[in-house]
Amino acid sequence: MTDQTQHALDLLDRARQATLCGDYRALDQLSAPLKAITEKASTDAAFAAAIRPAAERNARLLQMALNGIENVRKRLVDQKQQMANFGTYDAAGHHAVHVMRPEALQQKI
Repeated sequence: MTDQTQHALDLLDRARQATLCGDYRALDQLSAPLKAITEKASTDAAFAAAIRPAAERNARLLQMALNGIENVRKRLVDQKQQMANFGTYDAAGHHAVHVMRPEALQQKI
């Protein structure tokens, strides 16, 4: 294994760890070096074959993270819609007071 290949694998491992920790600053800092790895892999088949398992692992991990973020976003939207309808009722069963206005909740999301 060449030093370049080991360096690329180390960068991919750092990206994996940053993804697992939710460290977006580290991911941002790694984006330029990772782009360089991608460019090298597009012209060097042996290099590409050596880093492919780690790169595919990271791609799956990032896809799972994106799916999780999208699911959280959907849940927040659902909760916002439910909270917009949340209110109190008086003894006669008439709607008395809204606990939270939709505009206030929108600002929090």
